Amino acid sequence: MQREPGHRRGEGRGDGGGTAAQLDHDVAGPQERGGEPDEELGAPARDEDAGPDGDAQAAELRPAQQVLQRLTGDAAGDEGGQFGGGADGLDEQARLLLGEDAARGAQRGDDVGGRKGRQGADGTAQAGSVAPVLDAHRQTGSAVRLEWGPTGAAAIGRGCDVAVVVDVLSFTTTVTVAADRGVSVLPYRWGDDGARAVAEAHGATLAVGRSRARPGEVSLSPGSVREAHDLHRLVLPSPNGSTISAELAGEVSAVVALSLRNRRAVAAWLLERRGLRVAVVCSGERWPDGSLRPAVEDLWGGGALVDLLMQGGWRDVAPEAAAAAAAFRSVEPDVGAALRACASGRELIDAGYPGDVEIAAELDRSPSVPVLREGAFVGR
Repeated sequence: MQREPGHRRGEGRGDGGGTAAQLDHDVAGPQERGGEPDEELGAPARDEDAGPDGDAQAAELRPAQQVLQRLTGDAAGDEGGQFGGGADGLDEQARLLLGEDAARGAQRGDDVGGRKGRQGADGTAQAGSVAPVLDAHRQTGSAVRLEWGPTGAAAIGRGCDVAVVVDVLSFTTTVTVAADRGVSVLPYRWGDDGARAVAEAHGATLAVGRSRARPGEVSLSPGSVREAHDLHRLVLPSPNGSTISAELAGEVSAVVALSLRNRRAVAAWLLERRGLRVAVVCSGERWPDGSLRPAVEDLWGGGALVDLLMQGGWRDVAPEAAAAAAAFRSVEPDVGAALRACASGRELIDAGYPGDVEIAAELDRSPSVPVLREGAFVGR
């Protein structure tokens, strides 16, 4: 299920509503986002416990139950689950998965929740405990933050004005190639059977799996998007960058797709809007058991942006973000060679897609800043 841009669950701002106006001309207004008419961009739209879709049921869930929904795919109300639906069923799941204390109510820092338990090969959560995400984990106090994967995105995205999603091989690289051509991209959760219906409803092309693409078909491969004919809108599922982008759509005021190709354009866009809080999310990849595999190419991509922000005088950079900038500087002289040698690059080359790695290495070649508006990345 893709979460369309809507209400944002944010932390209180320490600098007032001043930064909101800086994004007004680039991001859809409150009524377009589904917010209230007097809702300011960048300010919390409702109580922190309200769900990103703004539905009444989500608003009533305690933070620990929100964590449970992330792990079980919004199990409350689903049919065929192991437990009964509704509030009673959800409480029962909370007691079994999170423990009695979590089911009774959230403690300080429980607003996001980091999973200690294991994840199955199909990406579903296995029984285990959930540890609270503290302010320290969220890197509060830093204007530029950096974390990994969907759990990291949830942790640092809340309270930020802009989330920058990095998936160099290949989702965000493909988005920038599409944006350069004027093609809008609808991110979609990987494995959701509704993607075809969404494509039909929007008059869009549905990307197929890279390995299943026939000549002329569009896939996650940036080369296929560059060569496609008569392409205007694209539904592009992926297990990492696309899924994270769809999740963040209801959490922050603006979601931006970043690759090595457009890092200078994104940096310039952000430097024009000083004072914003920026969450850089390195998507990473997945091991066969479904757990996160940190992918060094995403560290370089995020670091490439942070490096330019620091050169531009941006202060209050989290150590995690500064370390990523240092990592990028170590490979900047020959980023193409680094991409070809890293694990993800070798995987694509071995699978017969060396061209996709070369496109990803086109440092600063794209002028596009793809911003997620009404469910689609649109270049500017």
